[in-house]
Amino acid sequence: APYWNANLKALARHGRLMIIGLMGGVKGDLEVGSILRKSLKITGTTLRPMPLPQKTDLTRRFAEFALPRFERGDLVPVLDKVFPLADAVEAHRYMESNANTGKIVLRVV
Repeated sequence: APYWNANLKALARHGRLMIIGLMGGVKGDLEVGSILRKSLKITGTTLRPMPLPQKTDLTRRFAEFALPRFERGDLVPVLDKVFPLADAVEAHRYMESNANTGKIVLRVV
């Protein structure tokens, strides 16, 4: 919800926005004009209530699509900060501050 308008602005004409889960809240301002002008497609889903076979299939299809691209370097994860496992409390505080611009990783050595 807090990024709704920024996400719509970032989309190109005929762009697609996937909303998966509700970590940012459930309410936001809906600016319908940009959806219509850009012919956007918006899809919402959540994985939690899906049957296990469907989750398994999604995981398999994602792995088939993404893993070769990660190996080639076509896809690169956006990492913000890496914490040692011993600093998990600090990493959680950092996540709660919403200061990150990528993934927060706990390194298990």
